[in-house]
Amino acid sequence: MAEAKQYRKKPVVITAMEWDGTAEGATAVIQWILDNGGLANYHCSHDMGCPGTAKGHAIAIRTLEGWIQASPGDWVIRGIAREFYPCRRDIFAVTYEAVD
Repeated sequence: MAEAKQYRKKPVVITAMEWDGTAEGATAVIQWILDNGGLANYHCSHDMGCPGTAKGHAIAIRTLEGWIQASPGDWVIRGIAREFYPCRRDIFAVTYEAVD
């Protein structure tokens, strides 16, 4: 019978950008994704636009599992398979550290 065992995640180096929640920041993140072979676009749910860090906007990112939204403050990660996916700020902080 199989039993549960503990495993440690192998150390890997990823590339990531933090979205500051602005439309300008979204443009930079989306351009980085597009420049590296990914797909992404910006969504705003307000009729009058999403100025500054207004709520109601997101970056939609094509991931290996389908389209997933990044919210303001999320990190967007380019993984080892050159895929892109969002990661919440708190999860990113406990999972990753800067490489010198």
